[in-house]
Amino acid sequence: MWNKLSGQHVDGVIALDIAGVQQLLAATGPVQADGVTISAANAEQYLLHDQYAGLSDNPADADGREDALGKLAGAVLQQLQSQSADLTSLAKAVSGAVSGRHLMLWSKNPVDEAAWQASGAAGTLAYHSVDISLINLDSNKLDQYVPIHVSVTTRPSGANTAVTLTTKLSNTTPDGQSQFIAGPYPGTSLPYGAYAGVVAANLPGDATHLSVTGTGPLVARGAEGPTWVLAARLVMLQGTSSTVVFHFIVPGRHGSMDLVPSARIPTEEWTANGTTFDDAQPTTISW
Repeated sequence: MWNKLSGQHVDGVIALDIAGVQQLLAATGPVQADGVTISAANAEQYLLHDQYAGLSDNPADADGREDALGKLAGAVLQQLQSQSADLTSLAKAVSGAVSGRHLMLWSKNPVDEAAWQASGAAGTLAYHSVDISLINLDSNKLDQYVPIHVSVTTRPSGANTAVTLTTKLSNTTPDGQSQFIAGPYPGTSLPYGAYAGVVAANLPGDATHLSVTGTGPLVARGAEGPTWVLAARLVMLQGTSSTVVFHFIVPGRHGSMDLVPSARIPTEEWTANGTTFDDAQPTTISW
């Protein structure tokens, strides 16, 4: 897309999200962006919410927001390049960002790409990976108000194991948010605070009998890398909840799957084998 838009050749891509920026700021210290001091302590609040406060769908508002984001990104890069950063803190920040999938890299050069994959920075999935993702289809900023809890249950199914991922999602959007954050937008039938998206699951490559209940029609079903992916539409009005259940069968009575961080803010909460944990870091789920 960048090549088509700009005509420039792309040799590599760096993907860095809000949590990744926050972790880098913990190593570099605060920066100034558009007259605002941004640090690891307030970066999440500013980038998820405060920069959108008072904005509407007016194009002039959007232009101002893009300027603020550009200034922040430039300030962080300048801070990294112009000071003698504490290498231990910086290494810890980068390692945490990579582990949580907040920093991912791709290179067209096969040697470089192999290095990114070996270091875990490529963001690739493995044969026994599992995750739940929620993809916003609207222009709002409501993901911060949609907590997700996934409960993993297993039971024997002949010589194999039936697995269910019971996924509970809630739309906790508060009243009084700006139009840019919570809508409604012209040309859509969705009211203030409504969340429209796609809930998707990556499931182990040896899974069979894949199905999903509790949501709208499937929009994707098939292979994605070494995993399977199921994805379906989901609409939640302000103050409502939904339960989406993914079903599948894996070979054998005993096994494991590796939970891949969703990189969401807030993190997803998972329960398996009587233990509750978040998906900030990779976790192996066994039975």
